[in-house]
Amino acid sequence: MAATLLQFPTYDGVWLSVEGRPVDKIGDEFVLYDPMTRRSYRELIAPNLVKSPLVGQRVKRSVVVAGTANVFEATVSIRVLDERGKAIVGTFATATCGTGCRGRYETNIPFKVFAHPGGSRCSSRAPRTARPFT
Repeated sequence: MAATLLQFPTYDGVWLSVEGRPVDKIGDEFVLYDPMTRRSYRELIAPNLVKSPLVGQRVKRSVVVAGTANVFEATVSIRVLDERGKAIVGTFATATCGTGCRGRYETNIPFKVFAHPGGSRCSSRAPRTARPFT
């Protein structure tokens, strides 16, 4: 929840409460002395945090894939999936930092859609709906 709110510049930190009572501990090890910030749980963030496109976002002529990553040699592997979850594009981007530090990356992946009897078809580089992969 904190990561969702903290993506907006109007939020600096998040306090948690349950039924109006402040939460000062999560589990046995995560004690909250201050508002939660991205720094509070840096170790829990996935190595590749995709910020764009959003899950389920429809794309037309290209898709900009952007986010932050802490990956080996700053090389971010990217797969674009079609509506059925089939990988239709495989490429990579280079983050601004890697192996022990989180860097930003962004790359544009163009594609074409062509008409076909029975409906539109996509070229091999054509995402129809953005989907996550694990």
